[in-house]
Amino acid sequence: MKKFILSLLSCCYAAFLLAAPFNSGSDGSDGALVFDPDLGDVIFDPDDIDPALDPDRDGVYHFTTITIGPGTTVLLRGDVMGHKPAIWLAAGDVTIMGEINLGPIGPLPGAGGFYGGQSSGLVDGQGPGGTSGAVSSEVPELPTNDYINPFLVPLIGGSGQGAPQSGSGLGGGGAFLLASSTRIEITGYIRAIDGGSLRLIANEITGEWGSVEADHIRAEAYQHNYSNYYGDDIRLSRPGLVFYDNPIKITVVDSVAVANNPGANKNAPDAEIINSGSTTIQVECSRIPLGTTIRVVGWNETYGKVEAVTGPLTGTLEASTATCEMIIPPGYTTFMAQAVLN
Repeated sequence: MKKFILSLLSCCYAAFLLAAPFNSGSDGSDGALVFDPDLGDVIFDPDDIDPALDPDRDGVYHFTTITIGPGTTVLLRGDVMGHKPAIWLAAGDVTIMGEINLGPIGPLPGAGGFYGGQSSGLVDGQGPGGTSGAVSSEVPELPTNDYINPFLVPLIGGSGQGAPQSGSGLGGGGAFLLASSTRIEITGYIRAIDGGSLRLIANEITGEWGSVEADHIRAEAYQHNYSNYYGDDIRLSRPGLVFYDNPIKITVVDSVAVANNPGANKNAPDAEIINSGSTTIQVECSRIPLGTTIRVVGWNETYGKVEAVTGPLTGTLEASTATCEMIIPPGYTTFMAQAVLN
């Protein structure tokens, strides 16, 4: 059996424009998320909470409020939550007095990131910017992150470093979207170092002390009352949409329909197939020029990287399709698709 998981007016008048308040879209179905003070390191696992959070496993959590107490570090890990970004929506206040950490631990990535290589297994780092394992005593190159754009759309984490001749490469930092319909108050820390991406959205982002640290940070609010951001690319803006339509979707694999919002979590695969031969993968696109080919890339847990390129897109600009053939190795595979533009 093969299981796979999918993985992106300026004017001057004598008048005032009043923007509508930002709404995170949380329906509150996951209740209040509260981590008490002084718990030390706590691995966030939706199955450890009764009743389990995010039952549909789409990676989107609907909280009423979020509170992380001081002295408590909540770890969002890729081996628990998968490669899809962690998305926490709150109807009310988000208060971070402790820490939310999506940094890698050795080859293990943060949630939304990709694994580092291991000399005892897959030596190459995973992800679109992953690097090759060492063929000599030289230290493998660090992953690239040029696939991440400043709008963080799609939101994606860091890639893995290839393994040295003995040991493991570093996994990628995670990807995290934190949104509140009221405000986000930070007196603690939110971290997604080593290639990670953070997107914060609220009517107000406030606080003092502490810090927000990631390679890529986008803070969106009407009131920006917080300034302790540290990273390579930091952008502040007014609130945008929480979710943007994905112009490229993998919709069918080996005649198995894929959910419209795949979860990219190996504990809840988006589809299961039984086929030892070549498998047909179909992608659907909108607003991608007809004739464009789509690169489909997967990272299998035992085999490593697999990829194929579709034929040219056909249909209309608003709704087009294309297919490719791929032999998918047994086990779990995380897929991504990207347009190959000239």
